[in-house]
Amino acid sequence: MKTTRLWFLGVAAAAAVAVSFDSAAAQGAPGGKAAPTAVKALYDKHCLACHGPRGGAPAPALQKQMGVPTLSAAGFLEGRSDDSLFAAIQRGAGKFMPPFAGKLTKEETLAIVGLLRNATPEAGAKPRDR
Repeated sequence: MKTTRLWFLGVAAAAAVAVSFDSAAAQGAPGGKAAPTAVKALYDKHCLACHGPRGGAPAPALQKQMGVPTLSAAGFLEGRSDDSLFAAIQRGAGKFMPPFAGKLTKEETLAIVGLLRNATPEAGAKPRDR
């Protein structure tokens, strides 16, 4: 019951946060294959509830209890290749992240990886040089 309540609060917190990937979406997806607003809409639909509006878990409970990583934390993206991010999205990761292979196309997945790479990082994080 507490886990369900914490999960719900995390999802509600994500919906309430005003800061988002707007600046990254404005830069566009790699190769211009998807419209920036379409990429942000994909992220919002498939990733926001767990990873938050800027790539960070929306609630500490999700990080602690479920191991949801803060994607925008210093070093997280720098330590992972685009291929590994693509694989995690398509195949799922850990116990709680489902595979999105049947929900996102290859191009959509690559666009989300590009959005993560271009996103404005949280305090202390450095954007990856491309």
